[in-house]
Amino acid sequence: MNKQQKFIQQCEDYLQKHNINMSIVELFIHFQEIVFLHKEFNSYLKQTDINQSLESMKRNDRLKAKREIFSKWYFLHKRNKGLTKEVLIELSEMVFLSERTVQDDVFK
Repeated sequence: MNKQQKFIQQCEDYLQKHNINMSIVELFIHFQEIVFLHKEFNSYLKQTDINQSLESMKRNDRLKAKREIFSKWYFLHKRNKGLTKEVLIELSEMVFLSERTVQDDVFK
């Protein structure tokens, strides 16, 4: 089996293992969107000088603060593109937290 076939098989195994109902192409489009959001968010942090204040924090506090900032940023970024509930669900899936925790971060 060549590298390309092996890679495709690994992708299919991943989709089956996690019970994801999408094609490999859709999966990579989704990953590409996430990478773009990550770059856009990091750019936002640098432009607003939030990054400097985050760097002075302890690691645990910094990660929590960054998650809260990301939740608010993502919610404002996507607010006009979908329903509030859907955006909160997307956020909870992205940061691996409950909807309630994400909701607390956004509306704090």
